[in-house]
Amino acid sequence: MIPSSTIAVVEQSADRLEILDPPRYMTGMFAVALAVAYVLALLFFQKRRGPAVLFASGHPAIPAAILLVGLGLLTSWTNVTLSRSLGNMTVRTRYFGIPLAVQSVSLGLIRSATVETRKGYLQRIVVVLRSGEPIPLGRFTGQAGHYDAANAINSFLGHSSSP
Repeated sequence: MIPSSTIAVVEQSADRLEILDPPRYMTGMFAVALAVAYVLALLFFQKRRGPAVLFASGHPAIPAAILLVGLGLLTSWTNVTLSRSLGNMTVRTRYFGIPLAVQSVSLGLIRSATVETRKGYLQRIVVVLRSGEPIPLGRFTGQAGHYDAANAINSFLGHSSSP
């Protein structure tokens, strides 16, 4: 069974809130399967018609690029943790499983969380600071769970739910 790619609240207590924006499992697996199928098709036609077909059928860099995209989708995620004991919100982002970005903001600087929408269906969670500065907590995606996560952040901060 394929794990869910829905943004989820994975821990919620009086002291701590943890939200996971997981890898894009379905899309990543599709890309990996497409790359493997492409290579198998190239090898099949090469065997039947000779080595010249390998380059006539398409460049080998195509499945490599598709495979790279798929692996990136399968191994990239964002984890958001709000902690009362530490007094901060920490956003950790990984690409290809490698931690690339860590951002920390004091809970006292956060006004609320909301959901931005683009093109009518792509969404992302944004934390708005008291200064009015927005801090996006991920990319625009078509995943589910944005509003539940924003509402959990607002509830943790003692604010009303996001619109």
